[in-house]
Amino acid sequence: MKIIIIEDEPLSATRLEKMVYRVDRESEVIAKIQSVKQSIAYFDQSPLPDLLLCDIQLGDGLSFDIFENIKIDCPVIFTTAYDEYAIEAFKLNSVDYLLKPIKEEALEKALTKYRTLFGKQNAPDTKVIDEIKTMLANPPQKYKSRFVVKLGEQIRIVEQDMIAYFMSEQKATFLVNNEGQHLPVDRSLDQLEIELDPKKFFRISRKYIIHYPAIDRITAYSSSRLRVFPNFKTKEELIVSRDKVNDFKNWLEG
Repeated sequence: MKIIIIEDEPLSATRLEKMVYRVDRESEVIAKIQSVKQSIAYFDQSPLPDLLLCDIQLGDGLSFDIFENIKIDCPVIFTTAYDEYAIEAFKLNSVDYLLKPIKEEALEKALTKYRTLFGKQNAPDTKVIDEIKTMLANPPQKYKSRFVVKLGEQIRIVEQDMIAYFMSEQKATFLVNNEGQHLPVDRSLDQLEIELDPKKFFRISRKYIIHYPAIDRITAYSSSRLRVFPNFKTKEELIVSRDKVNDFKNWLEG
Protein backbone atom coordinates (compact mmCIF):
# COMPACT_ATOMS: atom_id res chain seq x y z
CA MET A 1 0.00 0.00 0.00
CA LYS A 2 1.47 3.33 -1.10
CA ILE A 3 0.87 6.21 1.33
CA ILE A 4 1.48 9.95 1.14
CA ILE A 5 1.68 12.01 4.32
CA ILE A 6 0.58 15.65 4.20
CA GLU A 7 1.81 17.33 7.38
CA ASP A 8 3.34 20.79 7.87
CA GLU A 9 5.46 19.82 10.89
CA PRO A 10 8.51 17.80 9.70
CA LEU A 11 9.04 16.07 13.05
CA SER A 12 5.39 15.00 13.19
CA ALA A 13 5.58 13.74 9.60
CA THR A 14 8.71 11.70 10.34
CA ARG A 15 7.18 10.31 13.52
CA LEU A 16 4.03 9.30 11.64
CA GLU A 17 6.08 7.70 8.87
CA LYS A 18 8.02 5.56 11.37
CA MET A 19 4.77 4.62 13.05
CA VAL A 20 3.29 3.49 9.73
CA TYR A 21 6.22 1.13 9.15
CA ARG A 22 5.93 -0.27 12.67
CA VAL A 23 2.22 -1.10 12.43
CA ASP A 24 2.06 -2.12 8.76
CA ARG A 25 5.19 -3.52 7.12
CA GLU A 26 3.45 -3.82 3.77
CA SER A 27 2.95 -0.06 3.55
CA GLU A 28 5.33 2.36 1.84
CA VAL A 29 5.40 6.11 2.43
CA ILE A 30 6.25 7.44 -1.02
CA ALA A 31 6.15 11.16 -0.20
CA LYS A 32 5.84 13.66 2.63
CA ILE A 33 4.33 17.02 1.68
CA GLN A 34 4.19 20.10 3.92
CA SER A 35 1.66 22.52 2.43
CA VAL A 36 -1.47 23.04 0.36
CA LYS A 37 0.57 24.65 -2.43
CA GLN A 38 3.08 21.79 -2.56
CA SER A 39 0.28 19.22 -2.52
CA ILE A 40 -1.51 20.80 -5.48
CA ALA A 41 1.75 20.97 -7.44
CA TYR A 42 2.62 17.36 -6.56
CA PHE A 43 -0.74 15.85 -7.51
CA ASP A 44 -0.87 17.90 -10.69
CA GLN A 45 2.19 15.98 -11.91
CA SER A 46 2.12 12.67 -10.01
CA PRO A 47 -0.34 9.81 -9.56
CA LEU A 48 -2.40 9.45 -6.42
CA PRO A 49 -1.35 6.98 -3.72
CA ASP A 50 -3.52 4.22 -2.31
CA LEU A 51 -4.10 6.28 0.82
CA LEU A 52 -3.55 9.83 2.09
CA LEU A 53 -2.68 10.64 5.70
CA CYS A 54 -3.58 14.30 5.78
CA ASP A 55 -3.37 16.93 8.51
CA ILE A 56 -6.30 19.36 8.36
CA GLN A 57 -4.58 22.58 9.35
CA LEU A 58 -1.48 23.28 7.27
CA GLY A 59 0.78 26.30 7.32
CA ASP A 60 -0.82 27.90 4.26
CA GLY A 61 -4.44 26.91 4.83
CA LEU A 62 -6.80 24.00 5.34
CA SER A 63 -6.05 20.77 3.51
CA PHE A 64 -9.58 20.90 2.08
CA ASP A 65 -8.24 23.53 -0.32
CA ILE A 66 -6.31 20.70 -1.98
CA PHE A 67 -9.54 18.85 -2.80
CA GLU A 68 -11.05 22.00 -4.26
CA ASN A 69 -8.17 22.35 -6.73
CA ILE A 70 -7.28 18.73 -7.50
CA LYS A 71 -9.55 15.74 -7.94
CA ILE A 72 -8.62 13.36 -5.13
CA ASP A 73 -10.33 10.02 -5.63
CA CYS A 74 -8.40 7.95 -3.11
CA PRO A 75 -9.35 7.36 0.54
CA VAL A 76 -8.14 9.90 3.08
CA ILE A 77 -7.42 9.56 6.79
CA PHE A 78 -7.37 13.00 8.38
CA THR A 79 -5.23 13.87 11.37
CA THR A 80 -6.36 16.62 13.70
CA ALA A 81 -5.85 18.10 17.14
CA TYR A 82 -9.59 18.76 17.50
CA ASP A 83 -11.42 16.70 20.08
CA GLU A 84 -14.07 14.09 19.35
CA TYR A 85 -16.99 16.52 19.54
CA ALA A 86 -15.60 18.45 16.57
CA ILE A 87 -14.89 15.45 14.37
CA GLU A 88 -18.05 13.35 14.39
CA ALA A 89 -18.44 14.05 10.67
CA PHE A 90 -15.15 12.26 9.97
CA LYS A 91 -16.86 8.95 10.67
CA LEU A 92 -19.06 9.23 7.61
CA ASN A 93 -18.41 7.56 4.24
CA SER A 94 -14.74 7.19 3.33
CA VAL A 95 -13.42 9.70 5.83
CA ASP A 96 -11.61 8.49 8.94
CA TYR A 97 -9.55 10.45 11.44
CA LEU A 98 -6.66 10.21 13.87
CA LEU A 99 -6.67 12.44 16.92
CA LYS A 100 -3.33 14.07 17.76
CA PRO A 101 -1.11 13.08 19.44
CA ILE A 102 -1.46 9.98 17.28
CA LYS A 103 -1.15 6.61 19.01
CA GLU A 104 0.07 3.47 17.28
CA GLU A 105 -3.06 1.52 18.19
CA ALA A 106 -5.26 4.20 16.60
CA LEU A 107 -3.15 4.27 13.44
CA GLU A 108 -3.20 0.49 13.18
CA LYS A 109 -6.98 0.46 13.58
CA ALA A 110 -7.40 3.13 10.88
CA LEU A 111 -5.16 1.26 8.43
CA THR A 112 -7.05 -1.96 9.14
CA LYS A 113 -10.30 -0.14 8.43
CA TYR A 114 -8.83 1.10 5.15
CA ARG A 115 -7.85 -2.43 4.09
CA THR A 116 -11.27 -3.78 5.07
CA LEU A 117 -13.10 -1.16 3.07
CA PHE A 118 -10.65 -0.92 0.17
CA GLY A 119 -12.48 -1.04 -3.12
CA LYS A 120 -15.72 0.15 -1.51
CA GLN A 121 -14.58 3.69 -0.82
CA ASN A 122 -13.60 6.54 -3.06
CA ALA A 123 -12.85 10.15 -2.32
CA PRO A 124 -14.17 11.92 0.78
CA ASP A 125 -17.77 13.02 0.29
CA THR A 126 -17.92 16.77 -0.40
CA LYS A 127 -20.89 17.11 1.95
CA VAL A 128 -18.82 15.60 4.74
CA ILE A 129 -15.97 18.00 4.04
CA ASP A 130 -18.40 20.92 4.16
CA GLU A 131 -19.63 19.69 7.55
CA ILE A 132 -16.08 19.51 8.86
CA LYS A 133 -15.32 23.01 7.57
CA THR A 134 -18.36 24.34 9.38
CA MET A 135 -17.29 22.62 12.59
CA LEU A 136 -13.78 24.03 12.34
CA ALA A 137 -15.16 27.52 11.75
CA ASN A 138 -17.50 27.13 14.73
CA PRO A 139 -15.72 24.93 17.28
CA PRO A 140 -17.90 23.48 20.03
CA GLN A 141 -18.22 25.34 23.30
CA LYS A 142 -15.82 24.14 25.98
CA TYR A 143 -17.44 23.86 29.38
CA LYS A 144 -15.77 23.73 32.77
CA SER A 145 -15.35 20.25 34.20
CA ARG A 146 -13.72 21.18 37.52
CA PHE A 147 -13.32 24.12 39.87
CA VAL A 148 -10.51 25.30 42.11
CA VAL A 149 -11.71 26.63 45.47
CA LYS A 150 -9.75 28.13 48.33
CA LEU A 151 -10.47 27.36 51.97
CA GLY A 152 -8.17 29.37 54.19
CA GLU A 153 -4.67 28.32 53.21
CA GLN A 154 -5.89 25.22 51.39
CA ILE A 155 -6.67 24.95 47.69
CA ARG A 156 -9.08 22.21 46.67
CA ILE A 157 -10.08 20.87 43.28
CA VAL A 158 -13.74 19.95 42.92
CA GLU A 159 -14.63 17.71 39.98
CA GLN A 160 -17.93 18.22 38.21
CA ASP A 161 -19.46 14.98 39.49
CA MET A 162 -18.99 16.23 43.07
CA ILE A 163 -21.10 19.36 42.49
CA ALA A 164 -24.73 19.42 43.66
CA TYR A 165 -25.56 23.05 42.92
CA PHE A 166 -24.30 26.62 42.94
CA MET A 167 -25.94 29.33 45.00
CA SER A 168 -25.71 33.06 45.47
CA GLU A 169 -26.03 34.59 48.92
CA GLN A 170 -25.25 38.11 50.12
CA LYS A 171 -23.28 38.96 46.96
CA ALA A 172 -21.14 35.82 47.32
CA THR A 173 -21.28 32.64 45.23
CA PHE A 174 -20.91 29.15 46.66
CA LEU A 175 -20.38 25.71 45.19
CA VAL A 176 -22.33 23.18 47.23
CA ASN A 177 -20.87 19.70 46.91
CA ASN A 178 -22.59 16.34 47.30
CA GLU A 179 -21.80 16.34 51.02
CA GLY A 180 -23.54 19.66 51.55
CA GLN A 181 -20.34 21.67 52.03
CA HIS A 182 -20.49 25.30 50.89
CA LEU A 183 -17.29 26.26 49.07
CA PRO A 184 -16.73 29.84 47.85
CA VAL A 185 -16.08 30.41 44.14
CA ASP A 186 -14.92 33.64 42.53
CA ARG A 187 -17.62 33.75 39.86
CA SER A 188 -21.14 35.09 39.69
CA LEU A 189 -24.05 32.85 38.74
CA ASP A 190 -24.27 34.79 35.47
CA GLN A 191 -20.69 33.79 34.64
CA LEU A 192 -21.27 30.21 35.72
CA GLU A 193 -24.34 29.95 33.54
CA ILE A 194 -22.11 30.57 30.52
CA GLU A 195 -19.27 28.29 31.65
CA LEU A 196 -21.37 25.26 32.65
CA ASP A 197 -22.72 22.62 30.28
CA PRO A 198 -26.44 23.47 29.81
CA LYS A 199 -27.24 19.79 29.36
CA LYS A 200 -26.10 19.12 32.93
CA PHE A 201 -26.77 22.38 34.75
CA PHE A 202 -29.90 24.53 34.88
CA ARG A 203 -30.47 27.89 36.51
CA ILE A 204 -33.73 27.39 38.36
CA SER A 205 -33.83 30.92 39.79
CA ARG A 206 -31.76 34.03 40.32
CA LYS A 207 -30.24 32.29 43.34
CA TYR A 208 -29.55 28.69 42.26
CA ILE A 209 -28.02 26.60 39.46
CA ILE A 210 -28.79 22.90 39.90
CA HIS A 211 -26.74 19.93 38.68
CA TYR A 212 -28.92 17.22 37.12
CA PRO A 213 -27.35 14.17 38.88
CA ALA A 214 -27.90 15.83 42.27
CA ILE A 215 -31.69 15.90 41.90
CA ASP A 216 -33.46 13.39 44.13
CA ARG A 217 -37.09 14.45 43.70
CA ILE A 218 -39.26 17.38 42.64
CA THR A 219 -42.55 18.47 44.18
CA ALA A 220 -45.18 21.09 43.43
CA TYR A 221 -44.77 24.33 45.34
CA SER A 222 -46.92 27.39 45.89
CA SER A 223 -47.71 29.91 43.12
CA SER A 224 -47.21 27.36 40.31
CA ARG A 225 -43.59 26.82 41.23
CA LEU A 226 -41.58 23.65 41.86
CA ARG A 227 -39.27 22.61 44.66
CA VAL A 228 -36.16 20.55 43.96
CA PHE A 229 -34.77 18.24 46.62
CA PRO A 230 -31.11 17.22 46.25
CA ASN A 231 -29.98 13.74 47.25
CA PHE A 232 -28.73 14.94 50.64
CA LYS A 233 -30.22 17.05 53.42
CA THR A 234 -29.86 20.79 52.98
CA LYS A 235 -31.23 23.85 54.72
CA GLU A 236 -31.75 25.67 51.41
CA GLU A 237 -35.08 25.57 49.62
CA LEU A 238 -34.29 25.07 45.93
CA ILE A 239 -37.31 26.67 44.29
CA VAL A 240 -37.82 26.79 40.52
CA SER A 241 -39.08 30.25 39.60
CA ARG A 242 -42.50 30.32 37.97
CA ASP A 243 -41.11 31.73 34.72
CA LYS A 244 -38.55 28.89 34.61
CA VAL A 245 -40.90 25.97 35.22
CA ASN A 246 -41.66 25.07 31.58
CA ASP A 247 -38.02 25.34 30.49
CA PHE A 248 -36.99 23.30 33.53
CA LYS A 249 -39.43 20.51 32.63
CA ASN A 250 -38.13 20.48 29.05
CA TRP A 251 -34.56 20.36 30.35
CA LEU A 252 -35.40 17.37 32.55
CA GLU A 253 -36.68 15.49 29.51
CA GLY A 254 -33.43 16.13 27.68
